[in-house]
Amino acid sequence: MAGTPDGEEGVLAGAVDALFDGARLPSHLEQAIAASIGRQAVFDLMATVGFYSVLGFILMTFDTPIDQDVVDEMAEHPI
Repeated sequence: MAGTPDGEEGVLAGAVDALFDGARLPSHLEQAIAASIGRQAVFDLMATVGFYSVLGFILMTFDTPIDQDVVDEMAEHPI
């Protein structure tokens, strides 16, 4: 993937992508995260990604409005 960071940050970004794409961590990413920042971090990462996914589902389902400051920032600096 273009623009993927190097090192630990790249492993974490790849893990988040893998969770969204396949709903699981491939063993090589699980092992890399555990070796880099600990076994508990594997669980923490999955729980965090899951929490924010559910939050997104809720916000989108109920058409939660976005603060104007956030809209303006997103217009100035799109992802």
